Amino acid sequence: MNLDIGKLSKIADKNERLIIGLMSGTSLDGLDIALCNIMGFGKSTKVQLLAFETISYPADFKNTVKKICFIKDVDLEQICLINKGIAQLHAKYINAFLAKNKYQNNQIDLIASHGQTIYHSSAKLRNVDDFGNATFQIGDADQIAVNTGIITLSDFRQKNIAQGEEGAPLALYGDYLLFRDDNESRVLLNIGGIANFTILKPNINFEDVLCSDLGPGNTLMDQFVQQNFKPLFFDEDASIA
Repeated sequence: MNLDIGKLSKIADKNERLIIGLMSGTSLDGLDIALCNIMGFGKSTKVQLLAFETISYPADFKNTVKKICFIKDVDLEQICLINKGIAQLHAKYINAFLAKNKYQNNQIDLIASHGQTIYHSSAKLRNVDDFGNATFQIGDADQIAVNTGIITLSDFRQKNIAQGEEGAPLALYGDYLLFRDDNESRVLLNIGGIANFTILKPNINFEDVLCSDLGPGNTLMDQFVQQNFKPLFFDEDASIA
């Protein structure tokens, strides 16, 4: 058996797992790194946040990635190179994050990498065709795995796309497992580049959870800042507001 597959099998059987979650949103502010101790399975899942940091992207890197984000006509070579480059940068950030928080790489069970969304194509926004919904995230997980020595899982949206869904938002999975309650209704609102919400009624089944994008979150404000307050990319700590 492949060593990594055997290791994954053992990790799946553990009651507690140390997992790093990575998120780089459409606002391109930087990379969120969360080290979590994930305990239990299914509805009994509990999460303890052990360390967290947002590492800002350099300005030149942001500008490079912006040239291929949500643009129909792009240079395929640039996509190919940035797919590798952004993963190598993420690996560098992870290694520094672990050293800063006094963890050894071999203590970490997994890295869960969302990747950088560069295009999202909803079928309802296109003319009728045979393709359906589609989405594209870059940041080669193999590069992260090799450069950190930690098994890396990625491409989380594609299974949902294959099932005929939108692939977004994915927040409902974590929201349902961690925040549902037997006695009260709860609404979770996430305002990133795009805003989304999750409604959790008491004793709700997963299939009945209402979760949807609402529209632009901080994307429009970031664009305003970039156009009117160069070289700033966003309104840090609401200093302009």
